[in-house]
Order: sequence, then structure tokens, then C-alpha cells
Amino acid sequence: MRAKAIKRCPRCKTEKPREEYYFAKGKIMCYCKDCIKAYRKQTYTPRKRLSIQKPPTGYLRCCTCKEIKLIENFTKNKSTATGYSAQCRKCKRTKDSARYPNKRNKSVKASMAWNQINKERYKDNMLRNQFGISLEEYNILLAKQNGVCAICGKEDKKALAVDHDATTGRIRGLLCSTHNLAIGNFNHDPNLLRAAAKYLETSSTPYPRHTHVSEQAEAPSLAAAQYLSSTTVSSGQPFD
Repeated sequence: MRAKAIKRCPRCKTEKPREEYYFAKGKIMCYCKDCIKAYRKQTYTPRKRLSIQKPPTGYLRCCTCKEIKLIENFTKNKSTATGYSAQCRKCKRTKDSARYPNKRNKSVKASMAWNQINKERYKDNMLRNQFGISLEEYNILLAKQNGVCAICGKEDKKALAVDHDATTGRIRGLLCSTHNLAIGNFNHDPNLLRAAAKYLETSSTPYPRHTHVSEQAEAPSLAAAQYLSSTTVSSGQPFD
């Protein structure tokens, strides 16, 4: 029989068979297993565990900034034990902006380029998502109003805005940007608009040049109050 291969360990000065040695990358190591285990045991230093204060209920500690913050400052993550990400929103934004510095700019430019090429489709999607009507229904309503604002009866440089009741979702008509904002500032309340019109008609000032209120200033408020009281168009059916 062939004798077993024997190797002498330079640390313990004993001859041992090859089975008593570790192999690394197909080559036998210099020291035997017992010497390597003894060396590792001698040089091993246990890691010191830091005494970290456990955050109270409703709070989490960010793994990056190490600050204890409210749970609302963390994004949800089902894969973690807490159900939230280990990083707070602020640290995550900083990390993402450093990792993807031009990602947002590229996506915005690509989106704007697509909107320019597909203007009608973009407007149709926007109308469906915000007001529940299509571009075709918008154009029919615009033709019904002769392309002018339902309050002042004038054309707008921009596209007429869709005026709707935020509570019921009823679409009342198309307005210019000025009067659409004005109705919003009056909380869509016809009584406030009537009170504003009455105020303009009856108010007096100590300056003689301001005693007379022009009819042009009175007309929009009265027309707006009349418009809000008479509109009965519902969402999905913007016109009869």
C-alpha cells in the first residue's frame, strides 16, 4: 500500500498527514488545522456592542443620520420588520440625488417632449383624470359657449378652464383663468358673490373720484353669481 503523505507544520514542529491541513485554492496551507484554530482563538477580540437607546412608540432611528424621528418621516417598506425603511426621507433624498443627479432632469425633458408631440392625447388624458370628460366633450362644450368665457363672454389667450363643483363633481362650464380663480377665491358661494356685487354698488369712499362705481366693475360679480346659481351640468355629462 502507498504510504500517506506527511507534512511537517512549521509552528508546532510536528509531522501530520495531509488530512490535518486546510486547502486554499487547491494548495495545501502552511500550518496545520490545530495551529490555525489556536491562532484564531488567541487573536480573536469580540465586537463591542454599543448601547443604543430604543426609540419610543411612533418613532424610528435613521440608520444614516442616527436621529430619532417620527414614523411619518420614513417611507413604508413591507420587507422590513418595522414596515418602514431604515433611512429617513431626507437622507434617502440626499442619497438618491447623489446617485442619480440627472435622472429627474432627463425624465422631465422626456415627458415635456412627449407632451409637445402628443398635445391632443395629453390634454385628453388630463381632462379624463381631473374632470372625467374627454377632449371631444370639452370641444363640444366650448362650441356651445361660442369659444368664450361663460361669465364675461370674452375669449382667453389660454385654453378656457373647466369649472366644476369640488363637492359633487358637477361640471358647470368653461371659464377664463381670471374668473375661474375669482370664483375659487369666493369659495364657490353665490351669496358671497352677490354680497360683493352689492358692496360695489352701494359702497362710498371719502374720495370724490371713487364715489362712482363703473358698470364694468359690477357686471362680472353679478354675472358670476348668476352663473353659479344656474349651472346644473353633472360630471360625465357636461352638457345636455
